[in-house]
Amino acid sequence: MTMGKLRAFSIALLLGTAALANHSYVIGAAQAAASVRSVVGKPLQQAQDLAAKGDYKGALAAVNQADSAANKTADETKIIDQMRNYVMAKSGNAAVYEQQIASGKGTASVARNMIRAHYMQKQYAKVIADAAVVRKFGAMDAATETLIAQAYFLSGDYAGTIRFLKGRSDLDSLKLIYGAAFKLHDMDAIQSSLEQLILATGNIDYWRGGIDIAEHQRPLTDHQTLDLLRLRLLTGTMRPTPGGDDDYSQLAQIAIQLGFPGEAQSVLQKGMDAKIVSGERSTRLMNMASTQATTQKAALAQQAAAAKTGDDMVKAGEAYAGFGDTDKALTLIQAGIKAGATKAYDAQMALGLAYLAKGQRDAAAKAFAGVPKADTKGWNIAHLFNIYARSNSSAQASNAPARKKKH
Repeated sequence: MTMGKLRAFSIALLLGTAALANHSYVIGAAQAAASVRSVVGKPLQQAQDLAAKGDYKGALAAVNQADSAANKTADETKIIDQMRNYVMAKSGNAAVYEQQIASGKGTASVARNMIRAHYMQKQYAKVIADAAVVRKFGAMDAATETLIAQAYFLSGDYAGTIRFLKGRSDLDSLKLIYGAAFKLHDMDAIQSSLEQLILATGNIDYWRGGIDIAEHQRPLTDHQTLDLLRLRLLTGTMRPTPGGDDDYSQLAQIAIQLGFPGEAQSVLQKGMDAKIVSGERSTRLMNMASTQATTQKAALAQQAAAAKTGDDMVKAGEAYAGFGDTDKALTLIQAGIKAGATKAYDAQMALGLAYLAKGQRDAAAKAFAGVPKADTKGWNIAHLFNIYARSNSSAQASNAPARKKKH
């Protein structure tokens, strides 16, 4: 290495431009101007070139060759040590940072670099222990906190992951909390993190996870099962199971059973348009829905006028909603609630869905929030709808499933 090249390299280090992954070394001006012999300079030049190519083992061997030169000057020894530290830092070796901190030369930058190096070496226990050092130097930032949380997770300490990230709501933290909660089967943490992930991203996979959890509450009423299928339709998470057991057909069957053939007919048509619903069984189901829808539509006004209880009014309103007449639906549902409908879950869900159909998302969210918490299963379902009403999910406009049935 010529004196000029070595000086240039040393000045680069002085200015921090030879850093990799935030590793940099500050050296004195005397070292920057150091003069070295060829027996030292040539292997150091080789070490620099090898390190740039990622051959850290070869680079350290070249540094050791320079170090083996006889009669080294003080300046040569310093620049050799500098090059060794540079190669170790570039390779992610934490030893150089550990030595700096142990010798009282630690800084915020050194602490951050040490914890990153330990992470790169998969020394997760050391990463977790490094948190105290990082805080000592006031070096804790969001990226470093995420690194420590990942170390907890990768070491299998899932409770520690959740505990460490408590209170954080950034996307990376929420994903880690969700992953850790899933490993622990912590349903409260799973639901809480899923809610925040849905609101933050609208990701269809998080919707699928949230609905799956709600469906595993047993037993569910037919109306609750219907509502979860309705939510699948809204969020684009319908499952195209072959043989007529797809979610479109299941939704239609329950809707017919509960007295909403207009909705069943509409949903089946969407399934057919999506190339999911097909075959003789589906044709029979569509014919049934169409026949009942025609009959009900002709008599619905009379049925609504004859409704004597709040529950009957709500049901008539829900039937109108199935035909797309949201104005009449809202009028009847609101009247039913005012008249003292006893089925609070059915009434509030019908009201919220009618508001959603009209695009009044704030009113819908308020209606879903009206389901009593004492009804645990119903409240959980209503809460998912409340999240949907408050979210700006890209899935909101999608009724098509992620994949189609293969024939």
